[in-house]
Amino acid sequence: MKKLFLILVLVYLCIQVGISQIYINTNTRMLEVYNDRTNNFNTVREKYNDNGFFEINETLTLMTHITDSKASFYKMKNWKYNDERNTYEFDALSDVGNDYLMSIDLIGKTVVAVFVKDKKTYIASFDIKSVFTKD
Repeated sequence: MKKLFLILVLVYLCIQVGISQIYINTNTRMLEVYNDRTNNFNTVREKYNDNGFFEINETLTLMTHITDSKASFYKMKNWKYNDERNTYEFDALSDVGNDYLMSIDLIGKTVVAVFVKDKKTYIASFDIKSVFTKD
């Protein structure tokens, strides 16, 4: 019953994304880099405590990511819902010009950012602590 209630709450939040501002609190982060020789991702930094906050505007065009050490701003584009993965996916351009492929999984409770730096592909993943919307 508790699981059904959680799913209903998450479905409600997903519906609200289209008409409300959404806030996502995260509490851990992990960084991985793609290894061309093994065709796998290797952990660069194990999961560690990193309180963060994502804020997405009502029109799903701008996102702010705030951590203890900095704030970053992103222009969001090509926003879509992936039925197979149950994720929201979009491209993002940061305030300093870096490109990201991002996904938000409200059921699996993760935010994932894929990016290229120094010709290497990285994945930064964030565990979601809580999600709420504001009308």
